[in-house]
Amino acid sequence: MKRATRILNNSDQGDVIYLPLEVCKRELVGKVFLATYLAKQGHTVVLFPLDLFDRYGWPASGIYIGKNCFRTGVPYDTRYYRDMKKRGISVWHLDEEGGIYAGQDVNDWKKRLELRLDPKTLGQTDKILCWGKWQAQVFQEQEPEAEVHVVGSPNFDVFDRKYQEAFLSYDLEQTGGEQNYILVNTRFALTNGFINLTDHLTGVGPTSKLIDSYHFVEAALTTGALQYMISKLTLRLARAFPDKRFIVRPHPAEDPSFYIAAFDKMENISVRWSGDVGSWIRMSSVLIHNGCTTAIQASLAQKPVITYMPVDEPQDVEMKLPNSIGEICHNDEDVIEVLENLQTSILPNEFIKETIDGMQSIERISDLLIRSNVKICDQSQRKNIFRFIQRTQKLNIGKRVIRKIVTHFHSPLREKVKREEKLFDFGFFEKAIDIHAVANRAFGVSTKIIKYKKSCYVIFPSDLEG
Repeated sequence: MKRATRILNNSDQGDVIYLPLEVCKRELVGKVFLATYLAKQGHTVVLFPLDLFDRYGWPASGIYIGKNCFRTGVPYDTRYYRDMKKRGISVWHLDEEGGIYAGQDVNDWKKRLELRLDPKTLGQTDKILCWGKWQAQVFQEQEPEAEVHVVGSPNFDVFDRKYQEAFLSYDLEQTGGEQNYILVNTRFALTNGFINLTDHLTGVGPTSKLIDSYHFVEAALTTGALQYMISKLTLRLARAFPDKRFIVRPHPAEDPSFYIAAFDKMENISVRWSGDVGSWIRMSSVLIHNGCTTAIQASLAQKPVITYMPVDEPQDVEMKLPNSIGEICHNDEDVIEVLENLQTSILPNEFIKETIDGMQSIERISDLLIRSNVKICDQSQRKNIFRFIQRTQKLNIGKRVIRKIVTHFHSPLREKVKREEKLFDFGFFEKAIDIHAVANRAFGVSTKIIKYKKSCYVIFPSDLEG
């Protein structure tokens, strides 16, 4: 690692923009779009699995835009954050789940937000980036040293209709040519996830630590009921509308095998777990959900939304914001009637606007970098960064081999690694190059992208060939 460290010390004149990823299917498109726009402005941007540089060292000073330097809720271990600060990296904290929480209103959501970040952890060179005004107010009231800014979220920006044409060929590739189908999105990882419900109920799963046991059991059983009821609804709709196509898309943390088995005999129902959820939303004719963030994305894309609420959830665990969107249906007959008289579009409601302040976060973050006088890497520095990443990979081949050997013989660790890899989805990470091409079309630019095996991508201005 000595050679890589020397490159680090010689690369202190410009700042790299670091964009970590935790769940590819949720974050990759928005962050590639952000990276491409920032490269258009002259920046060098690295996209990487959240723990890559914690393990291998940071190639240069810079700006880290994300929340993964803190791996848990409050209270959390700050060792990764402290290590980044030693290397001259400022943290601009932007949470991928920065405002869509369980609970009935902003007062409930504020309590959840306070468990996500302790703003006083961050210093004067850091910033807190929020989706909307109420989140910013929560942090500002605690008088942190870090500046607080309302920017929105790139994950929502990409559903702006102005990008629809640029996405078309990519979206059709992602959906295998499917379009104009009824999309049923599920979010039942608690009862249908890679950690089974019994483990959650006995305290092995992490979710059970968030609420007391009575309410947790009630929430778990209600979630299970919703999972089966929305599955039953899908079967009934497939029979009621035999000429329509239905796509069931489980949440990335769900096990799709249940839905595959349940709908195996239905010719007009397909279960699709792979690919970009944004593509499936944009190519759909209508979305059916319960408590799913995709309802917000569909609404921003001006797609009709049906919110299916056949049972009442405990108020402290209901996802009230997504459940306020579109046509609210309490039984199967209501859903059938809505589908028979479907509106062409349903615009975002005021409830969403309280949480997500518009779809200009990419431009706002770029402007904030300009106002903050963030230094741009020159060609020489970029070449040093490229060399650092290449050399670091070679120096750590032995470490990766040892990790594979250890996980092979250590069953609990092996299962943990498998879950993490499924959640991250390295296969979808490969789509960064295709998404970058879409972003270049959308912004009318010709920025460059380099892939470093499975570990990361660097997006940078076209004035330097990789």
